[in-house]
Amino acid sequence: MQEYISKLIYDYSTDVLGHLLDKENPLYINKIELLKKNDNDNDPNLYLLLNITDLIASCTTGHCHYAESVCCQFYTLDDLLNILFNQKIAIHRKLPFIRLLNSTYLATERDSGEACATALAENRQFWKFNKEIVSETYKLWKNSDKITAEQNLRKRNNFYWSITLLMHTDNLATKIDKNFLYIFEGLIPLLIAFYSSGRSKSCSDRFTEAEELVQELKKFADFNLPFVTEKIIALENSRSIICPEPIHDHQTDVNDSQTSSHSDSFQTFVEKCYNTYTNKSVTRNSPMQSSGFGGCDLDLEDMQRRLLIPSDPVFQKLIDKFKDSENHLKKATKKSSAHEIQTKDLKVKSLKATKLLLLLQTLIQKQKPLGLRKIDLENMTLTTLKLICGIVYSGIKEVKSSKHQEKQPKDFVAPLQKILLDQGIVPMLFDLLHHPNVDITFQVIACLNVLLYFGNEEAQQIIISFTQKDRSLIMIVHQILRKFYTKASIVQKAKSSKNQPIIDSRVAIVLDVIASLCDGQQKDIQDAMRDEQIFDESSIINQVSFVLLYIINSVNFEKNEDAIVVAQSATHALIEMCAGNYKNQIVVFKAQVVISINGILGKDSSAVNEVNWKLYELQCSSMELLEILLEEIDENSLSLASCIAKHFEISTLLQRMFNFWESALIRSRLSNEQFNKDLCRGYSILRRIADFKEISVDTLVRKKYFKEVFKDNNTTEAEKMWKSCTNWSSRVEIIYQMQNQKKLLTRAYFPCDPHADFSAKEKEILLLHIKRRTPQEKLIDLLKWTKELKLSNDQKKKTNEKGKLKLFYWILQTSTIRNICLFLLTILLNIFVFFLKSPSNDDVHINGVCKNIEANNETCDNTSSIYFQPIFDPEAPEWYYPVHYILSALHLVLAIFMVICYFYKNKHRIHFRIFWFKKIMYKYKKGVKRRKLLYNFLNKVSCGKIYFGRPEPAEYYQIFALSFQPMYRILFLIFSILGIWKGYFLCGCMIYPFLGNSVILHIIQALKKSAFQLLIIFALGIVFIYIYAVASFALISNYFSEEKDEFCNNVFQCFVTILRVGLLNTLGSALDVRPSEEYQPNFSLVGGRVIYDLVFFIVVTILGLNLVIVILIDRFSEMRQKKDKVNEDNENRCFICSNEKYKFDEQCGGKAFQKHLDDDHNIWKYIHFILYLQSLHHNDHNALEKYVLQQVKDESIDFFPILRAKVLELKKPF
Repeated sequence: MQEYISKLIYDYSTDVLGHLLDKENPLYINKIELLKKNDNDNDPNLYLLLNITDLIASCTTGHCHYAESVCCQFYTLDDLLNILFNQKIAIHRKLPFIRLLNSTYLATERDSGEACATALAENRQFWKFNKEIVSETYKLWKNSDKITAEQNLRKRNNFYWSITLLMHTDNLATKIDKNFLYIFEGLIPLLIAFYSSGRSKSCSDRFTEAEELVQELKKFADFNLPFVTEKIIALENSRSIICPEPIHDHQTDVNDSQTSSHSDSFQTFVEKCYNTYTNKSVTRNSPMQSSGFGGCDLDLEDMQRRLLIPSDPVFQKLIDKFKDSENHLKKATKKSSAHEIQTKDLKVKSLKATKLLLLLQTLIQKQKPLGLRKIDLENMTLTTLKLICGIVYSGIKEVKSSKHQEKQPKDFVAPLQKILLDQGIVPMLFDLLHHPNVDITFQVIACLNVLLYFGNEEAQQIIISFTQKDRSLIMIVHQILRKFYTKASIVQKAKSSKNQPIIDSRVAIVLDVIASLCDGQQKDIQDAMRDEQIFDESSIINQVSFVLLYIINSVNFEKNEDAIVVAQSATHALIEMCAGNYKNQIVVFKAQVVISINGILGKDSSAVNEVNWKLYELQCSSMELLEILLEEIDENSLSLASCIAKHFEISTLLQRMFNFWESALIRSRLSNEQFNKDLCRGYSILRRIADFKEISVDTLVRKKYFKEVFKDNNTTEAEKMWKSCTNWSSRVEIIYQMQNQKKLLTRAYFPCDPHADFSAKEKEILLLHIKRRTPQEKLIDLLKWTKELKLSNDQKKKTNEKGKLKLFYWILQTSTIRNICLFLLTILLNIFVFFLKSPSNDDVHINGVCKNIEANNETCDNTSSIYFQPIFDPEAPEWYYPVHYILSALHLVLAIFMVICYFYKNKHRIHFRIFWFKKIMYKYKKGVKRRKLLYNFLNKVSCGKIYFGRPEPAEYYQIFALSFQPMYRILFLIFSILGIWKGYFLCGCMIYPFLGNSVILHIIQALKKSAFQLLIIFALGIVFIYIYAVASFALISNYFSEEKDEFCNNVFQCFVTILRVGLLNTLGSALDVRPSEEYQPNFSLVGGRVIYDLVFFIVVTILGLNLVIVILIDRFSEMRQKKDKVNEDNENRCFICSNEKYKFDEQCGGKAFQKHLDDDHNIWKYIHFILYLQSLHHNDHNALEKYVLQQVKDESIDFFPILRAKVLELKKPF
C-alpha cells in the first residue's frame, strides 16, 4: 500500500501537485514562504502541502525503498533542514517535515544518515530553539489542568495529527496539544535516530547540545503518562549506544584468530584504498579526457565515456592495481571437484576484485572504522563503483582490440563477471540505487551495464529476478528518463537559445541497461517497461520514444556528438523492448517513433567524418527498429504495418540507401558482406511494405519513386544498387505460433550472399537422396541434411579463423586451381611415358625371341625367368630425367595437398567402419538372439548384452573410409611417390580426372548397390567351376594338353585352367573332343562332351555372365526410375508445402508455380535461412527468427507451411 500511494503521488507530481513538489514547474510555490503564513489566511495550498508531506512521511516509515526514492525527488536533505532550522515557521507545521527527515534521511539504511546527523549537530541554534520549546511546554503543562490536558493528549495520540493542528482555535489547551505532538511524535523520534546514526569515533562533541535537550525531556517522565514514558525509555536506549569503544584486534577470541587475521588484512586494504581514493587527482566528477586512451578506436572511447570511467593516467594506474590476471580468474572460476571447493574459495577470496566488493559492502553497511565524513564516504563509494566498471572495461577493451572476438570474452570478461556475480554484487548495487547522490545512482547503473556485457545470461537472469521482486530499478530508470524529458521539454518550450540544448550523456547508460535486460525477448521485463498499473500513460517505453523524438527534432548532431550516443542507445532500447512484443510495438507507434525514424534517415551522412560514421550506425539501427515494427507476429500486425507505411517516407529510405551505396567511408570500414547486409536491410523494409500491400517491390518503388528520387545521372548507379539488393535479399514463408496458440502464416526476410550458394553436386545429392514418402518425412530429413551442411560451413569458418592455418586456408580456397594443375601434370607425365620410353639394346627378350642366352647362361625352357623379364630402365632422351624428377616432385607435393585437403574438409563426414561387415554381423546377432541358450551364454562370456543396433548406410554426405573415393586418393598418393622412382606407376593416377565425373559416380553407385548380388553370383560361379575342376581331374584329365598350356596334374591346376579357358573362351571349344590324334572318332565320346560342354556354357557363359549384366542394368534402371520420380516430384509438387502444381496454375496463372518455387518456397533459401539463424548471436534474433531457431533445435517441423502458401491465400496474387 505504501508503494502504491507513493506511486500515485509521483504520478501527479508534475501536474496536479506540480506547483508544490516540482521545482521546475513555472507555478512552483516556495515552501518556506507558504509555511510562514498565518492560519487565518485559509490558503488551501498550505493545508495541501502539510497533508501531502505527512502522507509521504507515513509511506516512508518502515522499509519501503520506493517511497524513500520518491521522497528524495521532492525533498532534498537541505530542503528539510532549512524548514526545521527556520524559527519563523510554527512548530506544529514542522511536524510532517521532521517525520519525513527522520524516516528518509536519518533513520534509514541509506548512507545519508551520517550527513544528516552531522548537519543537525553543527546547528546549535536548532537545539537551543527546541530546548526552549520543551522547557516552555513543560511549564505550560505543569501550570495547566493536568487531568483535562492528559485526557486530551490520550485522545489526540490516537487520531491523525492534522485534526488538531488545522484547528483555528488558539487557546492554551490547543497550544499544549500542538507542542506535545511536535515533541513526542517529531522531536523525540528525531533524537533517537540522531543518536543511532552517530556511532563514530569523533562523536564526543556532537551530542553536547543534544544532551541538554534530553535532560529537559526527562522531566516529562514525572507525569507518569504511559506513551510519554515509552518515548523517554526509547530515547535512553538510543543514548546508551553512542560513542562505543573501538574494537581492537587483540580483543578477538582465540577461536576466531583466522577471522581476525583476515579482518586485519582487510582493514589495511581499506585504509590503503581510502588514501588512494582521497587523492586529489581522482575527483568524484573527473572529466572524460579523450587523450587518456591513445591508440584506441573511437568505439572504446565512447564506451569509456558511457561507463563514466575517468580516463586520466592516475585512475588507470588505480585500475591496474585492482586488476587480477587472466590466469588467476580462470583458476578461480573453473569447475572444481568436491575436495577442491575449499581451495577454490581461498583463491576467490584472494582476488583483488573480491576485496573490492568487500569494501563496497562495508561502505553500504556503514561499517566505517575510518571515521570518514560524508563527502569522503560518497567519494569512496563512487570511486569503488568506477573501479568495478574499470576492471571489467579493461577486459572488454582487450576483446575489442583483438582480432578473434568469439572466444575472447570467455577468457577476459566472463570470468570476472562470474566472480562479481557469485560474490553478490547485484544485491549491493540494488541497495545503492536509492542513494541520494545522483552520480552514485548513474555509476550503479553503469556497473549493471558491464555485468550484462557480451550478453551475459546469468547476470541478466539475476538482475531480472531482483527487478521482479523490487521494482526500484524500474522506478529509478523511469525517474531519470522522465526528468530528462521534462528538462528537455522546458528548454524546447523556451526557444530562447541559439545554442544547442545540453544532453546528459549519462542517460545512454540507462538506455543500455534497458536494452540488455530486454535482450533475447525477455517478455516479463518487456511488459514491465509498459506496465500500465505502474506508469499509467507515461511508461518507460513511452519515455524512451519521447527522448528519441526530442533529440531528433531539436539537436544538431554535428554540434553535439553526445546526442548521437543517446539516440543510438534509445533506438537500441526500443528494438529490444519491441522485439516479439506486439503491445509494445503499438505503444511505440503511438509515441510517434515513425517520425523519429523519418528524421534519422533524413539526416545526411555522406560526408567523410567520425560524426557521420556514428550517424550511419544510428540509421542502420533505425532501419532495424522499423523491421521489428513491421514484423508480422500478431493477427493485427497487418493493420499496424499499414499505419506505419502511411507515415513512413519511402523516398527518404531510398535516398539513404543510395547514399550508403556511394559512401566511401562506409565501404572502407565494412567488409563487403556486412555492407551488403546493412544495405539489404533497407531493401527488406521496402519488400515488407510491398508484401503488405500485396504488390511487388518493383511496382512499389521503381515505378513511383525511382524517377522522383534519382536524377538522370544517378539512374545507372541506382540500378546497380537495386540489382545488388535484389540478389542479396531473400525471404521464406513460415508458420509462427502466436501467444494465443494460434498459427499465423507469415514471411521472414534475411540477407543471403548470392556467391555462397551450394555446389551443383551437393544439391543433386540432397534432392536425390532425401526421403520423400510423406510431406513430414521430407521436411524432417531436410533438417538433418541442413545439420550436415552446417558442419561443413563451420569447418570452413574454423579454418579461416585460425591464424596458424591461414596458409592452409588459402590452399583450401585454391582447390580448383590445384586440381587443374594436378590433372595437367598427370597427363603430361604419362605423355612422356607414352612417347619417350623405349627398350634398351641390352634387353634379352625382344619380340618373343630369346637372345644373349649364352651371355646370361640361361635356356628358354619352362624353368627360365626369361618369359617375365621386365624393362626397368628403358631408354629416354637426356633431358627427360631432370624434367621428370622436377615435375614428379611437384606432382607429389600437389598430391599430398590433395589428400590432406580432402580428409580435412571431410573429416566430420568420414566414418571408419565397414558397412557390409556390420550388416553381416547384425544378421548374425539377430540369429543368435532367437536362440536363447546361445544368447544367454554369449552375454555371460561378453560380460554384457550384445548390441543389436541396425547399421545405417552412408547418409547426409557421409563417407566410409574404405569406400572408393578416399581409398583411391591414398593410392594416388602412393602412385605419385613411386612415380618419382619409376614413371610406370604414374599410369595409376590417370583415373583421378574422372573422380568427379557424374557418369563415373553413377557407375560406382550402381556397383556399390549391387555389390552383394554380384558377390553371390561370383561365389556361385567359383563353386560351379570348382565342381567342374574336380570332375575334370577325375574323368577327363588326359584331355588337357600341356602343349596348349592346359594343365590338370592336380585339382588346383584343373581349377585354374578351367577358370581361365572357360571364362575367356568356352570350355567346349578349348578342349578337343578326342584326347589326341591317336584316338579314333567316336559318337559316344561326342555325346558325353556335348552334355559336359553345354552345361558349362549355359551355366557359366550364358547365365552367369548375363546375370551380372542383368543385375547392373536392373540397378541402373532402378536408379533412373528413382531419379525420374524425384524430378517428377520436384516439377509437379512443392517440396516445402507439398501443394501440387495445378493449384497454382488454376488460381494464379501459368508461371505461378515456378515463381512460387523460386521466391516463396525455395528449398535452398530455407536451408540458408536456418544456417543464417544459427550464425547469429543467440540474443540477436527477432521474434520470427527466435521461434524458428527454437523449432530447429527441437527438431520440429511445425514452422514449415505444410499445405499452405501465401500466394494461394491472397485475394489477388502478385
